[in-house]
Amino acid sequence: MARRLWPRPRPLVLALLALFLLAAAAHATNEGAATTDVGGRGADPGKYNAGASVRTDKTGLDAIRRMTRGSQGTAATVTANGALAVRSAPEFGPNISGTIEKGQQMVVKSRDGAWFSIEYPKQPAWVYVTFVEGDSPGDGFVPQPGATQLQLAIKQAAYNVLDQVPFPYAPETEGGNLGCAQVATTILKNAGAIGKVVLGVLAAIDLLRDKGWRDVTPPPYKDGDVITWKTYNRDGIPGDDPDTHIGVIVIENGKTYAVNNSSSHRRPEKHLLATYPAPMTRLMRAPGL
Repeated sequence: MARRLWPRPRPLVLALLALFLLAAAAHATNEGAATTDVGGRGADPGKYNAGASVRTDKTGLDAIRRMTRGSQGTAATVTANGALAVRSAPEFGPNISGTIEKGQQMVVKSRDGAWFSIEYPKQPAWVYVTFVEGDSPGDGFVPQPGATQLQLAIKQAAYNVLDQVPFPYAPETEGGNLGCAQVATTILKNAGAIGKVVLGVLAAIDLLRDKGWRDVTPPPYKDGDVITWKTYNRDGIPGDDPDTHIGVIVIENGKTYAVNNSSSHRRPEKHLLATYPAPMTRLMRAPGL
């Protein structure tokens, strides 16, 4: 009779192992399900080549600053929906020093590319020119041709959360690891595109469809479009799943960027779409565009 080389597993050990495997499978399945859809991770740097996913703020600003300078001492009026962020430097980041409400008059002191230096109690003070309308043509209103108020509102809301630290992540997002849907729907809610913030990509897609948003095939990309990517495995079946990460499109100086949550940095960030290291699942656009 053959001799057993290892002891027979005890029933309790087998039961605990079975419970562990069931719990792991349930987590993998439910993380992205419609009822418990939470987050979606950003592109896995190890899998998608982290070198391609770099922060593009400086690159974008260098391109923007090649625009025409001018508009000194000109009165301008804020036209975007909601409050406009006033920043202490002509760049996006954790540098918000105040806000200006829609329709409030302000005086432009100088211009640096796509940024206006303005008179404001806290100096220096800068605003992004996409969201201000000058009293004479060419003073700085530079949206895409035919841009709607909703597009401008979404774009402004995206910039207002960009690099916000700390972002008020819900506990279910694991401190921002699964925060992409919360970031994207916060932008959309602040812009008036949807009525609530949700924590799941699939739930966000359903909200947009209820509002008449539709899937479109790029190009072109437009300000305020919503994009989803395939970034990780949601259901436990081999292969990454669609609609597991979500962001908002903004156009700067003819280049397409996405504002989306960074799982690794735990904050909203902006990335050049052409170098974003994950395959796109869908692009959604507001009705009438």
